[in-house]
Amino acid sequence: MSHAVAVVTDSTADLSPERARELNIHIIPLVVRIDGASYDDGSELPSRNFYAKLATAGSIPTTSQPSSGRFKELYEAIDAPDIISIHISSKLSGTCNAARVAAEQVPGKRIQVLDSQALSLGMSYLAQIAAGEARRGAPLEGVCDVVQRQLTHMGFYALLETLQHAHRSGRIGFAQAMLGGVLQIKPILTLRGGAVEPVDRPRTMRKGLDRLFELTAKEAPFAYIGVAHANNDALAGELAERLTPIAPGKVDVVTTGAVLGTHCGPGAVATCFVRS
Repeated sequence: MSHAVAVVTDSTADLSPERARELNIHIIPLVVRIDGASYDDGSELPSRNFYAKLATAGSIPTTSQPSSGRFKELYEAIDAPDIISIHISSKLSGTCNAARVAAEQVPGKRIQVLDSQALSLGMSYLAQIAAGEARRGAPLEGVCDVVQRQLTHMGFYALLETLQHAHRSGRIGFAQAMLGGVLQIKPILTLRGGAVEPVDRPRTMRKGLDRLFELTAKEAPFAYIGVAHANNDALAGELAERLTPIAPGKVDVVTTGAVLGTHCGPGAVATCFVRS
């Protein structure tokens, strides 16, 4: 039996296939191109496989949003009259725009596309909140209202091991300015209004991790909190352990996928949270 309101998100939410199936959330993949081959983020190129390929890649991979045609196919295939489609910040990707173009081409369904102004676990939490409202029988307007209210409670901080990937990918406009000839900084970034902005520039990952924890702890209390990392299990595990005393429960830990990994570079760690 389908829910009256279906929930769609994209692969940059870092939502596991198991959790997505459990909550009946549909995931549309972004695309990553590496060494001449194209893959669907997640389904065709799991995160661990991506970081192994990245280590030997001849150049920085490139990424792209799903086509509007692919969105249209998904929307048409979903057995629900109403759909809320929650996607990566429109200031970082054209995914929202592709979704909106597709939504206008699907008659007979109400499709609300929501710019999460977030990424990774932050967007995942919004999708999970939407799915919970849908399961409780909320109408599309009610689901959208709840998710919209949560946008003001979202938070994100990321510690990058290097700015080189961000600079080469071209998605973070200030990366070149931050480099400033100092290649050893470990920048801390945040999201404001869906755009990436610099917060601090420690010189070591150890100092960066302390600062990342400090910035995040100041945002407590939390309704949801997790750690996303780009193939840095050790640092992510340490950060999650430090956050546990101020978390509402278990701290989620995920390895971010190929698309986000392309732009942040290997080694990055981030906190994603919804304030209570």
